[in-house]
Amino acid sequence: MSQPQTCPVHGENCPTDVARRKRGRRRRILGYTLLAILIVPPVFDVLSDPFGEVADWYRAAALENYEAGNRAQAEANLKRAESWSPNSPQIHVARAAWAERENRYEDALAELDKAIELGGKKIPLLIRRTQVLQHLKRYDEAVADWEEILEQTQKRSLLDRLDNTAYQKRISDTLNALAYAQSLGKVDLPKALERISASLEFRSDPNLLSTRQDVAMKLDTRGYIHYLLGNNEAALTDLNQAIEQMEFVLRKYRENIDDVRRQTVSASAVDEFIENLNRGLAVMLYHRGLVYEALGNHDRAQADLDRVRQITGREPGDWLF
Repeated sequence: MSQPQTCPVHGENCPTDVARRKRGRRRRILGYTLLAILIVPPVFDVLSDPFGEVADWYRAAALENYEAGNRAQAEANLKRAESWSPNSPQIHVARAAWAERENRYEDALAELDKAIELGGKKIPLLIRRTQVLQHLKRYDEAVADWEEILEQTQKRSLLDRLDNTAYQKRISDTLNALAYAQSLGKVDLPKALERISASLEFRSDPNLLSTRQDVAMKLDTRGYIHYLLGNNEAALTDLNQAIEQMEFVLRKYRENIDDVRRQTVSASAVDEFIENLNRGLAVMLYHRGLVYEALGNHDRAQADLDRVRQITGREPGDWLF
């Protein structure tokens, strides 16, 4: 091993050597800092919830029990999960999901409030709560949650700066959801119209079915807000386009349903996806039916409402959102 050379002019106090040693120390400090960033959070998670993995096993078993129709065993396993990790938000999220599926929205809201108390105002938890609040017709609170979600979404992370398209899409989707929540509660409709118009400025690849579906949903939001503001002609223009796009998406999926099933792990997931598309179409038809009624075109209104009955098996009403 060669020995380090001493500067013949300055000796051990050579400015170049001193600067090199300082740079070396700075690199080591930076390295230790990055190592701490990568290691400390997982270690902290383990220390703060040492039995979280065991709880996750029981929670997964509970979810499987519930899907199999064994409600009692599902609750028993979820209680076991809670005994191992009493401060886990995910346990309350699971209970909330079950309550929502059983139309017990007050219970679902209580569980989500607890999840947010334990886990903080994280976007996925807030989104779940907005859906329950809308079922309970507590629209002001739903709008407040969506405004919180928008504020958080607008805080761009490093990944957002690297992928601006994904960031802009999240903003667009959040503006749409917020504007729609405002329309349901008739909360500041001019502001809602401004937000949905901003949302529609974002467009991805128009050849993708997902883009057509996305645009259809946003046009439906704007059309419904136009209707609430009394702009019926503008509402009809947006809703005609929304329905045309959604019908195109449904038609393409049905034409290629065998390929879609082959590419999807779960056949039930495909069925649920198609069902959600149909429900979205029913909402659009309901909104257009309202517009036709407002315009005095009762025959067309009745035709749209009949299609809603055919799709949903229920009488059209404000439960459709």
